[in-house]
Amino acid sequence: MAEFIATFPAGFADVVRDEMENTLTGCRVLHVYETLIHFRHGGGMESLRSLTFLNNVFFVMKAWQEAGSFAAMVREAASGAVAPLIRRGTFRVRFSDAGRFASVDAEVMKKAELQVCAKTQLTVDRLAPRTEVWYIRRQEGTGYYAQLLWRRRVTEKNLKQGELRPEFAFLLCRTIPLTEQTTVCDPFAGSGAIPRQLSHMAGTVYASDADPEKVSAMRDQLPKNVQVCAADAAHLTYLGDDVLDAIITDPPWGLYHEDPDLDTLYAAFLEEARRVIRPGGQLVLLTARKQEMETLAATSAWQITKRIDTLVNGKKAAVFVLE
Repeated sequence: MAEFIATFPAGFADVVRDEMENTLTGCRVLHVYETLIHFRHGGGMESLRSLTFLNNVFFVMKAWQEAGSFAAMVREAASGAVAPLIRRGTFRVRFSDAGRFASVDAEVMKKAELQVCAKTQLTVDRLAPRTEVWYIRRQEGTGYYAQLLWRRRVTEKNLKQGELRPEFAFLLCRTIPLTEQTTVCDPFAGSGAIPRQLSHMAGTVYASDADPEKVSAMRDQLPKNVQVCAADAAHLTYLGDDVLDAIITDPPWGLYHEDPDLDTLYAAFLEEARRVIRPGGQLVLLTARKQEMETLAATSAWQITKRIDTLVNGKKAAVFVLE
């Protein structure tokens, strides 16, 4: 079976491993690191492309448990690596060291390019190539010689202010078990990134927000199986007592506009969530206000059962799972 590596948002290693092993036919996970998974896969490429929680996906041509210098990696790849999958068009070679692009001597770069040309019909284009061949050294000491197959095209420029990337929203929703019998809500739905993912995972999905414009946009854009309502998250009047199995949400962080009373908002929301969620239900909450969340949970009826530290658009945050 061919080997691949793929990147994903920080903190979700366990979630990604479970998702890969449970949903991808013919997958064998070899290693999982902080933001990268290394696996074997014997199925078609389209099944990999459908995994929306992965970012960059690479075909592995050679792997090192202990990577040496880039010059040594290029030398060893010349005779001990398999050929790239994409063999026509243009390419460029990139070197990545501990997550950052690195420069190499011109002689090393030239040798790396020539050995790709020798095994394919690819030609060098350092500005706008069809594909890329990477030498990767990770901080754990491992290394890879791999061809970039694709990267997710959604970037922060394509997102609305405060909107979660699709792969992040997917993994956030996968932090707890969801089935066709699950009733779940996002009361800070905003642009609808979380309800959009939930519409494929749960039976009954509610999405609400206090902003009428956002509610109107969600009604136009979300799947029809999502019930969209206008409501303050501290007063979910459209929901009765003990009707939800879970809430999964991303409340305001106070980063994009001044909100001096977020502690009060969070406390009122936790109390309302306690009313609408059935006993034994769960609350999944993403926030950058980690200390405040720890303090509020300690003085409420909620118990934190898991905390996942992560990065959202470069900002430190955490996912809290509460029961």
